[in-house]
Amino acid sequence: MRTITFYSTKSCPNCMVMKRWVNDLHLNVDYVTLDSDSPEVEKYKITSVPTIIVREEDAEVSRISGAQTLAALKSFFSNSGVLN
Repeated sequence: MRTITFYSTKSCPNCMVMKRWVNDLHLNVDYVTLDSDSPEVEKYKITSVPTIIVREEDAEVSRISGAQTLAALKSFFSNSGVLN
């Protein structure tokens, strides 16, 4: 089963918009708010937010980072096998 994790920060304006769009797609997403000391930043090599990572059995399947359009998000999720 594939899992989706959405990484953001409290001060990211694009994250708020994209979270709303992702919620509207009715996907099961784990939301993680990062700060400079978050271990995920180094572990997953997150260099910008928002970052969305799709994994299957802890292996990264796909990733998208930075501000995206709704169409780009839909395409990303479809190509990642989590949206029909």
